[in-house]
Amino acid sequence: MVLIRGSAKGKPTALNLLFKKVSGKILILTDGDVILGENSISFLLQHFKNPKTGAVSGKVIYQIPKNSLFYEWAKLSEKVFDKMRKLQDRKNELWYLTGYSYAIRNGLIKQIPSNALSDDVVIGYLIKSKGYLIKYEPKAKVFVKFPATISDFIK
Repeated sequence: MVLIRGSAKGKPTALNLLFKKVSGKILILTDGDVILGENSISFLLQHFKNPKTGAVSGKVIYQIPKNSLFYEWAKLSEKVFDKMRKLQDRKNELWYLTGYSYAIRNGLIKQIPSNALSDDVVIGYLIKSKGYLIKYEPKAKVFVKFPATISDFIK
């Protein structure tokens, strides 16, 4: 692991700095507030045996108390997105990544727009537009804290 310090100008700027400085074959990107499931990185990496694979997304598991106002919404979202990603993956139509946890083949992305609001979607689109596959790996679990209250949701 390498720590790269930037200028605090946002995630896209930090990613652009990263793309210039890293030398590994595969980059594993996650958000800072997630927990990776056991062997998640290995599950992501297995897809890169196929030279046509440009990126792989993991499965999002929302962590939320059952008594939360948003519990049913979180679990329904989790289930719907999992089903949708599996279907798109089978048809090789997946074109976006989940920013919580994903892997990309180094060198495919040199730079993203510094004002990108959703860097993971931009990166997925750019990789797909270069003719590479984007895969979904449901065994590569990433645990994400879902907002439990309205004020958490607004923040």
